[in-house]
Amino acid sequence: GEIRRAMLEPNVRDYQGAKNPANTAIRETLEAANQPAFWWLNNGVTVLAKSCSVAGSKIVVERPEVVNGLQTSYEIFRYFKPHPDKDDNRTVLVRVIVPPDEQVRTRIIRATNLQTPISDVSLHATDPIHFDIEEKLRLYQLYYERRKGEYREQKRPVDQIISIQTLARAVIGIVLQQPNNAYATPSRVLKNKDSYNQIFNNADNRDMYVVCILIQRQVDKYLTARGAELKDIRS
Repeated sequence: GEIRRAMLEPNVRDYQGAKNPANTAIRETLEAANQPAFWWLNNGVTVLAKSCSVAGSKIVVERPEVVNGLQTSYEIFRYFKPHPDKDDNRTVLVRVIVPPDEQVRTRIIRATNLQTPISDVSLHATDPIHFDIEEKLRLYQLYYERRKGEYREQKRPVDQIISIQTLARAVIGIVLQQPNNAYATPSRVLKNKDSYNQIFNNADNRDMYVVCILIQRQVDKYLTARGAELKDIRS
C-alpha cells in the first residue's frame, strides 16, 4: 500500500508536489470522466533494463530502473490509494529499453527528461559518488538532495537540505580555490565535463565533501549573524 521508492531511485527527479502544473494535469485526467485514453495524454513511464524478454502476455525485466515517469507513478498511486479496489481498466504507456552501453543509457535519460526543464547536473544524480556523499552527510543530520524535491517531499528541515549545486559551490571555492566561479557561475562550471569531474572525482575521499559543506555552513552562519554590518559586501 506504499510507494516502492527503490524502484524509482534512478529517476533524476523526485516527486515535484501536487501543485506542479504537470502533476495537476495528470491528476485532472485521472479524476475527470469521459476523458480520452490516459496513455494518449501522458508520456507514461520509461524503464531501462539489463535485459528484457516477452513470454506470452508477460514481460520479464532484469534490473529495471524507472528513469522517467516518476510524476506519473506518484499521481496514479495517490489517485488509487484512498480506494485500492477501484475498478479501472485504463492503461499506461510503459517503454522498456535495454541500452547497449552506459553512453546510450545516459543519452536516453537526458532525452526522456527534456520535456520539463532540468539542470545538467541533475542528470548525474544517480552517479555512485552522490550516493556515497548522501550517506556521509546523513551522519551529520544533513540531507543531500541528489534529486530535486526528494527531502522536501519527506518534510525534512529546509536548512538541513544540501543540494548538489550547494555542495559544488563549497568544493569549487575551498578545494579548487575558485570562489569567483563558485559564487557567480557554478551551473556553467558543472556543465563542463572536465570541470564536473574535478569537483566530483571518484578518487576523492568522501569526507572531503563533508568538510567543505561544514566549513561553508560555518561561514554562512558567521555572515548571517552580522546582518547589516556586512550587507553591502557579503557577496
